Amino acid sequence: MSDWELCEPGGAGIVLPLFGDAEQDWPRALRIVLYLLGLAWLFQGVGVVCDSFMDSIEQITSRKERRFDRQRDRYVTVVVWNATMANLTLMALGSSAPEILLSVIETFSLEFFSGKLGPSTIVGSAAFNLLVITAICIVAIPDNEVRHINETSVYAVTATFSVFAYAWTVFVLKITSPNVIELWEGVATFLMLPLLLVLAYAADKGHLDKFFSKTGVQQPTEPKAVLDPGISREDLAELEAKVRQTHSAENLSSRQVAKLLQFYYAQPTTRAGYRRMSRVRTKERLPGGRTAEQQNSTTFKKNRVVPVMEGIKEEMVAGTGETGDAAAAASRLAAGTPDSSKEAAQTVLDVKEQDAAGQRRAPDASSAAWPQQAGTGEAGEAICPPAPLPPQPPLPGHATPALPEEVEPPQLPRRPSMASPVGFELQRVAVIWGTRAVRLGVTRREALDDPLSVAFRTREGTAKASIDFVPTEGRLEFAPSQGEGHILIELTATRPSGENQEFHVDLLNPETDLLLSTVSVVSLVDDEPGMLQFQNTAIKVVEGAEDSEVDIVVERCDGCGGKVGCKYHTEDCSAVAGVDYEAAEGVVELEAHQTSATITLKIKRRGRCERTDMLRLVLSDPIGGARFDPRGDGGSESCIAYVIIEPNKEQSARINGILEVISSNWQKAHPNHSSWRAKFVEALQVDPSYESDGEDGEQYESPSPWERFLMWFTHILTLPWKLLFALVPPPGYCGGWACFFASLFGIGCVTAVVKDMAGLLGCVMRIPDEVTAITLVALGTSLPDTFASKTAAMQDPFADASIGNVTGSNSVNVFLGLGLPWMIGSLYWVIGGTDAGVAEWNRRYGGSNPPSWARDFQSGALVVEAGSLTFCVMVFTCCAFACILMLWIRRVTVGGELGGPVRLKYACAAFLLLLWVLFVGLSSFEMLRAK
Repeated sequence: MSDWELCEPGGAGIVLPLFGDAEQDWPRALRIVLYLLGLAWLFQGVGVVCDSFMDSIEQITSRKERRFDRQRDRYVTVVVWNATMANLTLMALGSSAPEILLSVIETFSLEFFSGKLGPSTIVGSAAFNLLVITAICIVAIPDNEVRHINETSVYAVTATFSVFAYAWTVFVLKITSPNVIELWEGVATFLMLPLLLVLAYAADKGHLDKFFSKTGVQQPTEPKAVLDPGISREDLAELEAKVRQTHSAENLSSRQVAKLLQFYYAQPTTRAGYRRMSRVRTKERLPGGRTAEQQNSTTFKKNRVVPVMEGIKEEMVAGTGETGDAAAAASRLAAGTPDSSKEAAQTVLDVKEQDAAGQRRAPDASSAAWPQQAGTGEAGEAICPPAPLPPQPPLPGHATPALPEEVEPPQLPRRPSMASPVGFELQRVAVIWGTRAVRLGVTRREALDDPLSVAFRTREGTAKASIDFVPTEGRLEFAPSQGEGHILIELTATRPSGENQEFHVDLLNPETDLLLSTVSVVSLVDDEPGMLQFQNTAIKVVEGAEDSEVDIVVERCDGCGGKVGCKYHTEDCSAVAGVDYEAAEGVVELEAHQTSATITLKIKRRGRCERTDMLRLVLSDPIGGARFDPRGDGGSESCIAYVIIEPNKEQSARINGILEVISSNWQKAHPNHSSWRAKFVEALQVDPSYESDGEDGEQYESPSPWERFLMWFTHILTLPWKLLFALVPPPGYCGGWACFFASLFGIGCVTAVVKDMAGLLGCVMRIPDEVTAITLVALGTSLPDTFASKTAAMQDPFADASIGNVTGSNSVNVFLGLGLPWMIGSLYWVIGGTDAGVAEWNRRYGGSNPPSWARDFQSGALVVEAGSLTFCVMVFTCCAFACILMLWIRRVTVGGELGGPVRLKYACAAFLLLLWVLFVGLSSFEMLRAK
């Protein structure tokens, strides 16, 4: 009788043995070696096809669409898939597909009798994932750095379910209906998956935050623009503006801004992305692989955290000699401590800013106390150059939103420089014909404890010296603690009544003769309240590097008698209040003889590339007898001005440079799998990472002959699998779904052969299938995820992508890997199996003296013997509880689940490895004893 006929369940597998009974004549030791090598080779095939499967999942979950954002009143490009839902559905399926399909295929191949490999592989894989992978991730973090789980509420949900799922398995196998899975139990197990998804989604959206401490970095609730080559220029300009505004640095290069954009706004790398990173065969697997430093500078440089900061550090800190603070900040960033990301980015940028500041020419002594340019009056004052400017021609009375392009921006008063110690109180002063003198107030702003002397001088406008006013010049002395002064200018009344006349009075630095402030004096013909209007009804504002203010001048003409005023408010056109500008409303008042006032609007730095936005400023409800021009826009009831916000002309060039850098990085991070030809070319390459230079063109040392031999040997060993699964459609086809289903079919086919090979190996080695499952099979199916989790631990600022996803994956393993075959198998027996199946069932579990649990199921049922499987699950549940408790203690004591002090992290890793050895040892002992 053959070895496989002695194994339960009897008979040969689906595909193996290839040579049938002839293999019985081979030496047993030879067969053990061949079956071990064959199983390892099959695991290589599983890894290759799973890589294609994960590529398809990454393509599917990265799908984007344009959605309308009500807060910004515009369409933005956002990712369709929620990150948590993607991790618990497609990502979990991708990482656990071999185990899940093994359980499902085993149920079908055994004609709806439960096997040993599937359930035991799921439990063994869960133990390896939680204990071994977590231990590896803990020690993978650089010494004294820490990574913590950011989404604590999501992690709490998945961790709870990861323990509950296996406790539920014990409950249904031992308590409700021992050794039998009834239909409701299979359905309930399967339906716990959508329950997990609902609770995890609620936690992700913050609905469960009241039950958890908010120690993580809070994620924005508004739609987030996606940073990839498909981003619109307007979205990219908006993000670029936020980065420059955050760091107050306008001298950053396009490459530096692109790296900061990647840091702040790039999609977090998914499990599929980290698995793709760890796919390079020479990386940490063979002696011929590159060093960790080379890996970080090339393959991992496309990631969003450590490589970005290291790249900035290299570009900004090089040559400055100030690397300490930047390196420490980057280390804190990599450690994932709360708020470390912004601190690290800002610290690294500060190094560059300090260096740039040190290279700028220091101002001379005179500039330290006095301004070097005109235009330094108080807020609301007109800043006049040394020579009078021609008056601005008024725009047509009936302005409309469709403003012509040739309209020039108004000459608005510039904000005063605080370097000016004095200034006039008003911008314009009006007097009535016949007034003999005008008294001009001067306000002192600073250094009140010292005496101060300023010069003043009259200057002609339309009014002529000696004809309309007495030319005057002199000095105004301020005593210590004196904050106000006055200048008296005499007027003449020799000119007959006619047009209004205007002249200017300038304040000057008596030492350098630089202009400090100017006031305009207007002589009016009559004393009527006058008409209110805007100085310009079309104001063009160029978006600045930061939030800026624009002063809009309201003038009073045809009179200046009495106090007048009106209400004002802003209205949206294409510009949106709160996004493009700050809404404003209030009352503007003009005192008697005051001819102008200023309304200040705040324009927000949004980031514009080509788009022009516009808003309205409306005057209404005049008081004090004032009126509006009935010929103007708004008629006699109101007066309207349009503020046009235009992009900076330099913005477009900057955005093009940033987009070029992002596109280059994206192409390097995402290999070209858009065609079958590209897949076959990559499959034929020995090591694609050695075929090209690094990011900056650097050359790498060629591998030694021994290392090259190992690379070629591995390449030849896996070449059949790579060529076979290069036939899988590229991920770019049909949005990734063609690759998804083809890869899933490929995983199923290889997994069926793995099942046969594992069964043969167990038979030849005379060990139960359960022992083979929790050791060799679990190890082989989990090994690719081990490298992916390690990569995530080193590259991601948080621990969610490395160990946070393990708990979710373990839960999905039970609910899908056990729930699905249990539901299908129990339904099969409830509907009624075949006569041969019922007869076989009675032969195994019935007979003349059936066990007590089988007496109620004479027509058949799905039997899952609790025995050793229940014991295995109970041991794992205890180990899982100990692991989660240890991670919680680490978070409380050292601030994170991964990394930490050297001794502590190695002690924690040793503890977890000891738990895994204990699990394997106790479970194997019980399985061998029960056999």
